[in-house]
Amino acid sequence: MVKKLFTSESVSCGHPDFVASSISDAIIDHCFRYDNRSRCGIEVLCTPNRVTLGGEVTTSAPFDKDTIEHIVRQTVINIGYVNPEAGFCGCEDPESPHRLTIDNFIHKQSPDINQGVDNGVSTGAGDQGIMFGFASDETKEFYPLAAQIANELMRQYMRILPENTAILYPDAKSQVTVDYDNNNHIDVIVIAASHKEDVKYEDLYEIVKNQIIVPALQNVVLKDGTTAESLFDEDTNILVNTTGKFVIHGPFGDAGVNGRKLAVDSYGGYARIGGGNSHGKDVSKTDTTLAFYTRYLAKNLVAAGIASKLEIQLATAIGVAEPVSVAIDTFGTGIIPDAEIAAKLLETQDMTLDNIIEQLNLYETERISTNTQFTFGVPAGETEDGVLKYHHTWERLDKVDEFKQIFNL
Repeated sequence: MVKKLFTSESVSCGHPDFVASSISDAIIDHCFRYDNRSRCGIEVLCTPNRVTLGGEVTTSAPFDKDTIEHIVRQTVINIGYVNPEAGFCGCEDPESPHRLTIDNFIHKQSPDINQGVDNGVSTGAGDQGIMFGFASDETKEFYPLAAQIANELMRQYMRILPENTAILYPDAKSQVTVDYDNNNHIDVIVIAASHKEDVKYEDLYEIVKNQIIVPALQNVVLKDGTTAESLFDEDTNILVNTTGKFVIHGPFGDAGVNGRKLAVDSYGGYARIGGGNSHGKDVSKTDTTLAFYTRYLAKNLVAAGIASKLEIQLATAIGVAEPVSVAIDTFGTGIIPDAEIAAKLLETQDMTLDNIIEQLNLYETERISTNTQFTFGVPAGETEDGVLKYHHTWERLDKVDEFKQIFNL
């Protein structure tokens, strides 16, 4: 039988690259808690028992050595790296040989950039670039199916980790293959789960299947109201730790760099993406703000019935407040031609950076959750215990009625 397969992957927030991204976003949240005009472009490298910080920060928030080091260590601890034998640990004890070494090379933002961003009139784009947003009606969250399942597997992994620290470490990866010519049947699920040295494979497999895979599939709601568990059966191939062992893990096993998982941060490879990383950047950076905003527009347009699948591209020039171009691709599913959709957006939507930031409450939106919950495909809302008020505001569906009116639906 011929199959039409598509695969997406995801990683846990204990993956080395996501550890680095979490650190950069924790510093962003700290800066914005005190100063919503902070300008940040933070780079992070994680290696065995060492974190190296670089990039630019201009802020009135407390930014002394002890404050930043505490943020780094607490982020590492919150992820679950608390065991010295792992080779990467948030240990606070200054006498411990496993104490995390933190090299801080952050400096102030270039005034050449700042003169175009904070120009006294409007906030100019903090960089030139192209950003893509995407949505489809495959799932309740208007997110591609394979990517939604892959992400949910990793969310479930982190949910069960605290109760399984005798067996599991925080580092994990997932991969999901969907057969689109066979009613979206889940063809293959691959899980790499880091674990303690003496764990039996049979015990690990049982945890992965019954505590991670099955609950995760039950959590993914499809467009018809059923769950992804209906796409999973005895013909689904489950592959767990295909090398046979995953003990050396995290930044001890592989260096981590923030923003290196661009496909995981976006749409699982199902849609085009810009080349920019959204982690560790303040809201003047269009790699962040317009990545969020294009997703917001795409999701609301699909939810309004303008198309069943829609991709939007915005392009910016540094120091310029509005996008220099808008492009739409509905892959033949739009109710009107793509160019007309783009024209209506340009006519009706204020796409200045200041308006986008205000509309999505980006000065008050926490960023650390884009690592623990992933950037897209989760409900928006207000945080209960986060350091900032809002949670994933770009996932709101508050423009659906407006778009229905604009497009006469």
